[in-house]
Amino acid sequence: MDIKIKITSKRPRKIHNVKAYEGFIHIGDFSESIYVPLDYWSRADYERQWKEGLERIKIHDTSCLVATIHDPKIRKFVDWWELYKINNVIYVQNGWLIEHLYDEIVGDNQFTPDTCYNFITPRVAASEGHTVSEWSVPFKPE
Repeated sequence: MDIKIKITSKRPRKIHNVKAYEGFIHIGDFSESIYVPLDYWSRADYERQWKEGLERIKIHDTSCLVATIHDPKIRKFVDWWELYKINNVIYVQNGWLIEHLYDEIVGDNQFTPDTCYNFITPRVAASEGHTVSEWSVPFKPE
């Protein structure tokens, strides 16, 4: 499975007035920088969730990788990558839960490294008139 996510900076620094790390996500031939703030989750929380998220997709049909989450009491914002396994292909979609979407999907529930999987939405495939940012990688069961 050609999906990787990691922190690349040695130390956090202030980004958008929040202490944060820089990192990247790699999906097949695609790579993108990520911003990993520390105002709600710790570095250990992110790294544990990424490891568990990648392991989870091996035995479940859905999973996720949370790249950014802010303290919802201050700013309701999640940048994540939802993973969907269909016929030995993993489809990866980048998504955001912002303010009203966060309220609608998460509500008053806790969004933690353990509960984040409860909020995965059904996969939306690209169709005429509907654009979806999606990447796919083959899944080879071990």
